[in-house]
Amino acid sequence: TPAIQELIGSGGNVTALKADWQLHLGREIDLLKINKHFLGQDRDTHILSEIPASVRVMAPVRIDPQVSIGPNARIGPNVYVESGAHVGQDAVISNALILANADIPNGDDVHNQIVGRRMRIADDMPDANKTRPSRPQDWDARLQKGQKG
Repeated sequence: TPAIQELIGSGGNVTALKADWQLHLGREIDLLKINKHFLGQDRDTHILSEIPASVRVMAPVRIDPQVSIGPNARIGPNVYVESGAHVGQDAVISNALILANADIPNGDDVHNQIVGRRMRIADDMPDANKTRPSRPQDWDARLQKGQKG
């Protein structure tokens, strides 16, 4: 949204196309919701890398080619692991997007996160809280100021 606003503000042309549906992408963590949406389209498991027999996979999951997964890892549901990523042994991953060349250490728990090579973005706000109306953090201070003045 900010990029489109900047384009309009600078006099650029923006073309719109009416769609029957939309997915909101305003923050990086929104990619997690979009990932879950598309994985849920067919609810299947697509494993394009060799994985040890001891790995437990719960659909929907997509594991790209050239992914390394250690023994006894648990993957899914709602997980996409991109090429070049490494998942350590005994790691537990659910509702996550593991980007190319990311490294998940042995025994790590990854839930509601986007993990890259040098960053992690966590979704620590439950879905129920996302839909509740909120007010600015300094709202109470502003009200008190207004009452005193």
